[in-house]
Amino acid sequence: MSNLKEQKLVPLSYDFMFKSLFGSEKNKHLLAFLINTLLNINIKEEDITIKNNEFIKIDKVDKKKTVDLIVHVKNIGYVNIEVNRNLDKTKLIRNETYALDNFSHQLT
Repeated sequence: MSNLKEQKLVPLSYDFMFKSLFGSEKNKHLLAFLINTLLNINIKEEDITIKNNEFIKIDKVDKKKTVDLIVHVKNIGYVNIEVNRNLDKTKLIRNETYALDNFSHQLT
């Protein structure tokens, strides 16, 4: 058995850890809890469908764009979840740009 002092904890703010915990079907109850807590709503895990986290490329010159999770919530719509370890202005602007770009392509 390994000594706890030898083990390192990886924070949930790392994409791999966040996606492993909240992006799996077996942990949808945790994802429902997270969404309920952040959005102050009351949904069940049955109301959640985890979607592909890659945005559709509209043009051949578009870069590949992803967020950490895209979730469809029954009777509410889509929720894009992006977690960052540090909140520098550049990352916040990038996140806003992704969200606005995604939203603008849904308009007719």
